[in-house]
Amino acid sequence: MVIPIEARDLAFAYEAGGALDLDGVSLEVQAGEFLAVLGPNGAGKSTLMKLLGGLLQPKRGDVSIEGRAVHAWSMKEKAQRLAMVPQSLSSLPEVTVEAFVSYGRYAHGRVFAGAGAGDYKAVKEALLRADLSELKARPLAELSGGQRQRAMVARALAQEARVLLVDEPTNALDPEHQLQVFDLLADLCDRGHSVVVVTHELNLASQFVSQGLLLAAGKTVASGPIEEVLRPEVLQPVYGKDLVFGERWAARANQTRPFVLPWKSAPEAPRGEIEDL
Repeated sequence: MVIPIEARDLAFAYEAGGALDLDGVSLEVQAGEFLAVLGPNGAGKSTLMKLLGGLLQPKRGDVSIEGRAVHAWSMKEKAQRLAMVPQSLSSLPEVTVEAFVSYGRYAHGRVFAGAGAGDYKAVKEALLRADLSELKARPLAELSGGQRQRAMVARALAQEARVLLVDEPTNALDPEHQLQVFDLLADLCDRGHSVVVVTHELNLASQFVSQGLLLAAGKTVASGPIEEVLRPEVLQPVYGKDLVFGERWAARANQTRPFVLPWKSAPEAPRGEIEDL
């Protein structure tokens, strides 16, 4: 069976001869699987995503897409298989939302000329699913930060790649659109896509993803089913003791899943009602 994306024993250092910023990280994402990369700031999450996308060359280890080294694919070939959604844009192109989303079709060689019915359909569907149809004629620069975040997700959807690497997609989004974005990504997995998402939102991960990878100081702390990663004995050594754990029915997962809340309390404080939610 061909694995859409996998990494073996990845190591990377930003400074030559310096300490490793990522050390010995491995993962495997099957078709239809949704993996969340978790961890505190500076854990190496974004570095891992850049390595998976072929934007950085590992010091040790390898990344493969469909069984072939990520750097062996041409830019166009890779774009047909893998889409990346960054945390933000370094600069804003002076284009409409619809034009920006249509850039995702470059992997198919039809952005500026020769666009066909399939291209227009892909862009229209991406705008609809990202809740941007009514904003398609607006200049990208006029959107809020959260709306631009959804536009980046829509561009990746229009690309129609089978693997999506998504770096903190809920930044600046309100709760409704946070749920919407994760639901959208989970729906892609239901359709056979593979999704790797970096997120600080433990409860969104709990509801929507199937697998978790917890990093700290560039190393893997835990990996496996998300409900096994979101356990007190796993999270508290990484995030600290001020966490409240409970369980609640997750409609998307169709089962009970753990929730985790940061909750500052004195050691002698009584147990709160929040655990009974």
